[in-house]
Amino acid sequence: MKIGLYKKIGKINFSIFLKFLLFSILKGNSTKSIREKSFSLPNLNLINKTKEKILKENLNLNGNIINNYKLFNFKIKNKKYSNLKKNLVIGAFIKYNWDTIEPFFNSFIKAGFSNCDCIMFIRDISKDIIFKMKSYGVTILKIPDKFKNMKIINYRWKIYEDFLKDKKDKYNLVFTADIRDVFFQNNIFNFYQNIQPFLGISLEDGTLSQKINKKWIIKAYGEKIYKIIKNERIICVGTIWGTTDKFYEFSKIMWKKLSSNWSLKNNVIEQAVCNYLIYIEKLFNDCLKISKNRDGPVMTIGLTKRENIKMDSQNNILNENGQIASVIHQYDRKKDIVKIVRFKYRTQTKNINKINNNSINQLKPYHLIILGKIYLIFIVTIILIYLIKGIICIYKKHYIKKLIENFDVNSLDII
Repeated sequence: MKIGLYKKIGKINFSIFLKFLLFSILKGNSTKSIREKSFSLPNLNLINKTKEKILKENLNLNGNIINNYKLFNFKIKNKKYSNLKKNLVIGAFIKYNWDTIEPFFNSFIKAGFSNCDCIMFIRDISKDIIFKMKSYGVTILKIPDKFKNMKIINYRWKIYEDFLKDKKDKYNLVFTADIRDVFFQNNIFNFYQNIQPFLGISLEDGTLSQKINKKWIIKAYGEKIYKIIKNERIICVGTIWGTTDKFYEFSKIMWKKLSSNWSLKNNVIEQAVCNYLIYIEKLFNDCLKISKNRDGPVMTIGLTKRENIKMDSQNNILNENGQIASVIHQYDRKKDIVKIVRFKYRTQTKNINKINNNSINQLKPYHLIILGKIYLIFIVTIILIYLIKGIICIYKKHYIKKLIENFDVNSLDII
């Protein structure tokens, strides 16, 4: 009786195992498509549903922008708004993984950059990451091969110069950043409206006597120049912004300096050049907009003491005026802020139930893979248990049968 039961159970579990195995193989052929469809993007359905709401609430009767919403790059039929120049977020990077750059693009969506292009120049980036960036509305352009032997932090200025050369009339404001250690809290372009041509820079909480900056300045310009500017606040070239004409002019001057024989010979770093241009050559003094950590829209917090970084109840970083800073740079130097960024802007660590009420649609492929593996291990374990029990029962039956066959009644002592 037991043997028959084990056989039935074994057959049922084995059939389930075969079906699961076949299902896994079939799904395995479309792993890429599953991965592309399953990772958590901004809720595109929600975006489509809220277009009308944004048109009503984001524009007043005169077509002026009055609110920020989490939407970008959608077409608006309102003529007054559509005739406005776009703004531009531009960057360049190589060999980054998605975990490194996701906070930048995820926060870009949440910050409400409307009527804005996001253009990235890349090289040596996987197709999977390119697909994800495009899903965020990012335009991808390839870095020319002629720059392969140069540092990207230097030759990116040539890329920006070439790109903007014939597009100065297309864009109103331009912002660039290092990508890997930057995230947005709101739209920085809203900080500058109806403003004269300017170049925006961010100051760090430290002077050029800081060890690494001192090294860069001396390497590029020598001890004499260093002594002149060593007490000046560090200008961080990791975030630069401004009106398109001034941004273009800055990019052109930076590349001219960085591509010279002097620069290439001495392996000069762009930040040293930027500080020299502003403090020694006094360039852009008539149009410079300086963002200090105390009052500006950009906060560079790498050298800022942790106790001096204030936050609100929503974990937004505030400047010393109590305003939410638009851009946070060098956040990866603060461990607790890295955890906050991971929770807010890296979708794989979020509570899936908080992302969407229909949480199963947001479940990521690697979660499914893990669940599949656990299920497979469970099924195989059950099959092995019943198989072993079946073998034991068969062995017992065979043993008893042999025992009966070899049993000699005459050998019994009858009392």
